[in-house]
Amino acid sequence: MDEPKIKGAAIATYHAAIVARKGKAEFDAYFAALTEPHRAMLSAGAIASAWYPETLLIDSIDTSVTRWGAEDTYRLAYEQQKRLIRTAHSWLARLFGPKAIARASSSAWKMYRNTGRLRAENRERELSLIIEEHIHCCRPHYPEMFAWAVSAVMEATGKAPQFRILRRPPQTAEIIFSWSHS
Repeated sequence: MDEPKIKGAAIATYHAAIVARKGKAEFDAYFAALTEPHRAMLSAGAIASAWYPETLLIDSIDTSVTRWGAEDTYRLAYEQQKRLIRTAHSWLARLFGPKAIARASSSAWKMYRNTGRLRAENRERELSLIIEEHIHCCRPHYPEMFAWAVSAVMEATGKAPQFRILRRPPQTAEIIFSWSHS
């Protein structure tokens, strides 16, 4: 199995969300708390098109949770995704709706990760995103970060979802989104 890797764009936008929400001084303290190998990888900043070991993302999540708590860290993932949604994307999201946007998440997964897969299952008032064959998906905070980010995209459709997470170790996690029809 390939070593799990993630695109630098995911790291770069997460770091931008930290600076925007916490400020440069707090970002610098967060960065200093990352493990030395990961700090060295990012000494010149995250390169959006480069592949990094996904352990860098895990280290980023763990460091964030230690510094700011889980809820605040999840909010950073949400804000990270909000930064990526532009006016045109919001318009398309409203046109196609949350289920179509969530199904498109599997393509985004492949763009940003080199292992595992994401598939969507539609139900009447729910949508499941199932992360499969990914060694990190059952780790603490990993599916929550992903769920908060996807929630930001779904909110662009005009419907704010709620979600719950089912972990099926060792390599499957299911995020079940639901919303009321209004």
